[in-house]
Amino acid sequence: GSLGGKKTQSFAKPKLKPNPENEIEIKDEDKSINESGIVKEIIEDLNFVLGSDYRTSSNKTKELIKSRLNEGFTLDDFKIVHRKMLKSWGNNPEMCKYLRPITLYSNKFESYRNQMETSSVLNQSGIKAYLIGQEWLKKHGGSDVK
Repeated sequence: GSLGGKKTQSFAKPKLKPNPENEIEIKDEDKSINESGIVKEIIEDLNFVLGSDYRTSSNKTKELIKSRLNEGFTLDDFKIVHRKMLKSWGNNPEMCKYLRPITLYSNKFESYRNQMETSSVLNQSGIKAYLIGQEWLKKHGGSDVK
């Protein structure tokens, strides 16, 4: 081009090539954000189910959860394990102490996930509540859900 009759040199803006390394960093960053979100959800569910107060900041807990996620387990799998193991171990003074992240999220996670549910023995108040529930279902045309 020219400016006031003088020739000027035009500079083209250099085209920036995408840097695959930057893309990988972004993806890893997104993954860690997603993982921290799911870790939080998993621990919040565990605390809800057990009435406990485990922290989401524990490195060992995060490491165990990430290992299970890398094996393909999902948030729902963790929720199932929380409930199954509470049913299985919750009434047993010897076993209820193992209702904690370091045990539940160990390499035995898959066996806990697939453990057959056993019906727990009902105490007197549980039997009474069950019978009252059955009466209510009869009156209202419902059926016992298995």
